[in-house]
Amino acid sequence: MKFLKKHKKFLLLIVIFSSVLIIYKNNNKNDICYTSLGDGFAKGIDSYGQEDYGYSDYLKDYLKEANRLNVYSKDFTDKEYMINTLYADIIMDKKGKTNIKQTLRESKIVTLSIGLNDLLYKLSVTENINQYKLEKIISDIDKSLDVLLEEINKYYKGKIYIIAYYYKKTDNYYLTEGVKKLNELYKNKKNIIYISSEKVENNYQKYFLNPSSLYPNREGYMEIYKEIALKISKKLEK
Repeated sequence: MKFLKKHKKFLLLIVIFSSVLIIYKNNNKNDICYTSLGDGFAKGIDSYGQEDYGYSDYLKDYLKEANRLNVYSKDFTDKEYMINTLYADIIMDKKGKTNIKQTLRESKIVTLSIGLNDLLYKLSVTENINQYKLEKIISDIDKSLDVLLEEINKYYKGKIYIIAYYYKKTDNYYLTEGVKKLNELYKNKKNIIYISSEKVENNYQKYFLNPSSLYPNREGYMEIYKEIALKISKKLEK
């Protein structure tokens, strides 16, 4: 009894601390590893070709504020990434802070932007482009994309959030049509969650500061982030 009286305040502090710790743990899961994969859009390249704040950075902040973020990685993003180069990096188990296969295994959310560089390259080397040749280009990209998605899903078992491309209307009919067809591919893939880019496309003068750039400004990336956040809100409730 004397011991209890003497140490009453100390024991009370322990009880209070333990209660606070339990509440903290219940409300601060910090259990989500988020990985961004892909090209310059995934990296957050801005309208002037510099790495800035992209949709993945905004999503990282959102997860952090929700006390759900454990690890965030965009080690496997590159402005020059094409489908086959990302695929090769997975096959070779490229190392970032951790190897890509381990990163994917541990991930609970994976976003992906890929395919536009493939389209740009194929259009640049195709002579006398026409509708038939464009369809062939898209078909080839489709096959490569299937191989990449299958490889990612060997390690990451969740659904992949694929970000639709957005591009200002230009005089290049086949580029504009090619981007639309890419987005249709993504929309119809299995085991993916399609993230629309319509809000950016419909207000490109606001979101593309450099008329010659493929990449939007921060506000454009913010709009894409908002679309992703809407899709993952149910995941955060678990």
